[in-house]
Amino acid sequence: MPITRPSSLIPLEYARQILQEATDQSVSLRLGAVQRMTSKQQQIPVLSALPAAAFLAAQPNAVKPSTDIQWTTETITAEEAAATVAVPREWVDDSMFNLWGEIRPRLAEAIAKCVDNAIISGVGAPAGWPVGGIIAMGNPPVQALPSPEQPDLVQAISYAMSRIEATGLDVTGFAGRTSVRGHFRGLRATTGEWLVWAPTEPGAPGSIYGSPLVYSKIGFTPATAADLIVGAWDHMVIGLREDIRFDLSDHGVLTTGAGANRVVSVSAFEQDMVLMRVYIRLGYAVGRPVANRPDGTQGLGTPFANVKVPVASLADDADSGDSGDSGDGGGEDHAPEPTRAKASAGK
Repeated sequence: MPITRPSSLIPLEYARQILQEATDQSVSLRLGAVQRMTSKQQQIPVLSALPAAAFLAAQPNAVKPSTDIQWTTETITAEEAAATVAVPREWVDDSMFNLWGEIRPRLAEAIAKCVDNAIISGVGAPAGWPVGGIIAMGNPPVQALPSPEQPDLVQAISYAMSRIEATGLDVTGFAGRTSVRGHFRGLRATTGEWLVWAPTEPGAPGSIYGSPLVYSKIGFTPATAADLIVGAWDHMVIGLREDIRFDLSDHGVLTTGAGANRVVSVSAFEQDMVLMRVYIRLGYAVGRPVANRPDGTQGLGTPFANVKVPVASLADDADSGDSGDSGDGGGEDHAPEPTRAKASAGK
């Protein structure tokens, strides 16, 4: 008989650990607004018209002015992301080998990478999800240019934040490649304070201007994409239709290829293997509400902006073991010429 979720291999409560570990590694799940879905599709309201108030005319029985408020909707469609691995039966039977401890973090990493690739850059995304991901929404990127006095990265970030704030939204967080981490270390104001606060707890995010800074340990795809994403992440809603679940089988098969070229690569019964399938169902949508802008007008908010670090600087990081790169692209905005900071940007 086929085996199904033996507690000796994978206790059911460990599914929560996979979800938590995937969340810890996914910048999308950490920074976005995650909510439960009760069906495959769910609509979220997005403000499309703001109400207005006015003083009454200075006369008896003046009629109170009427106004309007309207919403449009964005649709979240939950799609399944999955991975199946084959494990030798002897590993399952070997009590000296912590199979679950070895596989669990790798499965969580696979789910996190799949989710981030689809949401951040649109790589491998299902049809119907935003093309190009949230990086496309934040283009063209702000190019951080070197300065003789101080690296221009913080100034470029401020410029990217201003893009979002000019449309009436507030920046709630930052997502960066680990390759930009070296640019933050050692940055100080003229009075000696850190420009970017280091985490106070292990695993906790740092902060820029009071908002969390989360590094992606699994990177952004493609390599030429933005190195840092500045965002009003509360306007990106991730709908979780189904938590991470798993199935086990010792009678299934794995195949490769497609159509007439599909062939069996693993036969669990014949090769004494156990197949482990992990899957999750989720979707996302980004709302662009009408907002009051600093100049007194109203217009659609822009939730994301991107920053790219100079190629030469990233190459230096790569030599020291960091990953991620950024090519020069046409059409980038450049940050204004920076001045030496007078106060900590982390405050």
